Amino acid sequence: MACSILLRTIGGVDDKRAVMSQAQFGRVLTIGTDWTNLRIGIRYSLPDSGANILAPTFFMGVCSGTTAMIADATTTNFVGLRIGNTSTAFTRGTDANSKVRYTTTNLAYPVKRVNTTTTAGSSVSTSNLLSGDTSLRFNLMAEIAKGSPNYNIKFFVHGTVDSVDISQADFLDLVAATTPVLAGYTWNAGPNNIACDEAAGAFDTVNLYWDKITPGVEVSDIAIARIA
Repeated sequence: MACSILLRTIGGVDDKRAVMSQAQFGRVLTIGTDWTNLRIGIRYSLPDSGANILAPTFFMGVCSGTTAMIADATTTNFVGLRIGNTSTAFTRGTDANSKVRYTTTNLAYPVKRVNTTTTAGSSVSTSNLLSGDTSLRFNLMAEIAKGSPNYNIKFFVHGTVDSVDISQADFLDLVAATTPVLAGYTWNAGPNNIACDEAAGAFDTVNLYWDKITPGVEVSDIAIARIA
């Protein structure tokens, strides 16, 4: 299913968002496969569902073309970050300011998919908070570092209790930073390895997927940086 477009007004400013509601997003890179380390960032939020989100999965990574991506019946080739699994909920709660957020613990995985086979590496010990308030946009980033035989999947997640909206300017600075640093966030440089290569298809397309209908992930901004 394709993304839909939603217009919200935050602080008097229009914010046009791509909504992933059991939907995926794919964009062919203008640099093609001319990269070694590629960082993908989104500024996003989720609406408050009023309850835990049962067994969700979110994928962020790269694939080969837009014909057969991560959420399609077959996938040419995909590698990246997966948050969540098919058995564990994202837990709804509130911070000290009564702002809704969802908590995940040890639910980040390096992952690949070729044809119909999905392979995940070991879960990474980390706490991740996802915004459950549409006025508070968080930053989530995944960086794919090519290697042989292993790719290293690095990531940047919100990891503290208090929820703060991140500005577009700060978001873009973080995506381009050599090492992103922001209070309340965690940069995990790994190694979070997954054995992978481009034999099945070259990694030339950014690909995101959220598997739940409700709530949908609302993406205000997406940015890509070639780190190397």
